Amino acid sequence: MSTTDENKAKYFRVQENHYAGASSKSAYTKAKVEELEKENKKRKRQETLQKQRKRHLVQRASPLVTPRASYIGLHAEAGQRASISRILQDGAEAFARSLDSKVLLDLEDPGSARNLYVDYRSDFHISHFDYDPATRGMVLGMSPNNDFNYDSVVSVLPECFPATKSNDDVEYGPENPVYTWSAVRPVSVFQSPLSSININPKTRTFVTASTGDRQPPTVQISQLVSPESAAPSQPLDSGISSLFRPPNLTTIFCTAINPWLSPDKEEHIAVGSGGGSGVNFFGAWVDSGMRSQNWRPLPAMKTYSDVLALDWLGPNLLAAGLRDASVMLYDIRAQQGIKRMRHHGGVVGLKRADVDERFVVAGMESMMALYDLRALRTIDAGNLTGWSSADKRTAKAKTRSLGFYRKQLSIMETEAMRIARPICMFEYQNDYDMLGMDVSSDLGIVAAAEEGGFLRLSNLRNAATIKRWKVSRKQDEKIRCVRFVEDERGVPKVVVSCGARIAEFSW
Repeated sequence: MSTTDENKAKYFRVQENHYAGASSKSAYTKAKVEELEKENKKRKRQETLQKQRKRHLVQRASPLVTPRASYIGLHAEAGQRASISRILQDGAEAFARSLDSKVLLDLEDPGSARNLYVDYRSDFHISHFDYDPATRGMVLGMSPNNDFNYDSVVSVLPECFPATKSNDDVEYGPENPVYTWSAVRPVSVFQSPLSSININPKTRTFVTASTGDRQPPTVQISQLVSPESAAPSQPLDSGISSLFRPPNLTTIFCTAINPWLSPDKEEHIAVGSGGGSGVNFFGAWVDSGMRSQNWRPLPAMKTYSDVLALDWLGPNLLAAGLRDASVMLYDIRAQQGIKRMRHHGGVVGLKRADVDERFVVAGMESMMALYDLRALRTIDAGNLTGWSSADKRTAKAKTRSLGFYRKQLSIMETEAMRIARPICMFEYQNDYDMLGMDVSSDLGIVAAAEEGGFLRLSNLRNAATIKRWKVSRKQDEKIRCVRFVEDERGVPKVVVSCGARIAEFSW
């Protein structure tokens, strides 16, 4: 073997008895060879980890991001916009456009609200309610419009008309029943305003919470009677309940029952509070008869702002919307929470969408959007597409004023001007009220109450408005509660509370 010595410009033959000198500049020393091997192993590990991360991320389809996709009949994606399914989109619009409105219960009408134990019907409005699909009954929260010092919880069960003949010769009976909600029965009374009412149809758990005004905040957990024992002449609850008044709570804003049971048959309830108390949890074991027993408090999640909205995204994952526009996630198994993203405006409503990683957030300043935890990005507040010109000017002015004091601000305050980029934004009109909203993943529809007593139905997949109704009769009436419900036949419908009435939108 011959090599060229550039210094001496002559050839020489490398023999076995020739040894390289011990020079630190040589690339073939033992130390440098070991260092090179370590770097190669480290690089291979990083490449393997990058491949694993890439498999867990949402990959954007290359044909959908090019303008030429419009020529081949594909829907082009803009940024993180979800791919649109034409079948699901048309199905949601067909369902919503065929809905008819009907008043189920009117407390201001003496004829339709007989046997009501409150004499001053017109002095109350329905603030919260929930629907029991097994009995078609409802539990209502009635709040006074004047200086009455109590809120009441009542239940109402439908009464079926006997079989008769109508003018169209249609026979009404068990196969084609006609119901009327009129027999209202008292359940409980609170000396402070009600904050939420929730029912778990699987375990028939019934949760009521009060905000805390004249008395400390209270969480009442009880059981509904079995469908076989339900009767219009009796209250819907069993009369046995557990009361919790945690000493650290100042105000309760919302509650959420986990619709999934844990592997060890445990039911969980989350309670959102204010004053930095965060989210409190209660748990109970479920017996073989699907009844929860022995409710007990669980470790809480601390927050730095009021918790105004809660919803369970999965069997173990809870999402909490805060007044400071933050959205926190809490894992019930690890008992740990983390601030995941920031919405534009204080969160007043949060609901799970079609999968565990997607949810809809309704906030103050007329902002409602769909987010995906798998593809979250942050942007400056003034760069969000879909805002009005006035909103953009206000956001940019705040950003400029923030930059002047950049050196005095902490990292947390600086990041407060950056919000999460939504997948799509919905038309929504609500500046500051705590109005109702709900999402139906099966129908692909978002129902949200707006200022002025309007109800808007939007498509979950492309955020387009499908239909909008005027529900209120008076100027000051507000839609406080909106729910998608299904009766015992599985027929979906939208039920809302507005003033002293319960209205239904169904086929």
